[in-house]
Amino acid sequence: MAKKYGNLLVVYHALLGALTKYYKNKMKNTSTTLEIPEGSKAVISGKVIDGKNYLVVEVEREPELKAGDMCIFWDYTPREAIIAVYQHFVDGNYVDHMDFYWDNAIKWDGTKEQYEKVLRGEL
Repeated sequence: MAKKYGNLLVVYHALLGALTKYYKNKMKNTSTTLEIPEGSKAVISGKVIDGKNYLVVEVEREPELKAGDMCIFWDYTPREAIIAVYQHFVDGNYVDHMDFYWDNAIKWDGTKEQYEKVLRGEL
């Protein structure tokens, strides 16, 4: 059973020993399915919480968009993505500085590589 501690999601409680023993002996028949939001990164690591060993999943989400952020916008066809200034979110759409409404938007990290990934449909 998973529990939340702040921004940590605890997947399994290690009852005895070091994490290496835990991996070899405790997880033979244990599995958990997690749904991670698209565009997020997850790190699985051992942590000590309240003096007990836990295996936790930390999810790094995309930063919230703020007015004035440079973003990549696209609708159903990522090949037509543009880079523009984010204005606000309204009625399920992202709005750029030219008042165009878009289905999708991510904060642009300033690299050509990120923009090309969007164009290829990889993000």
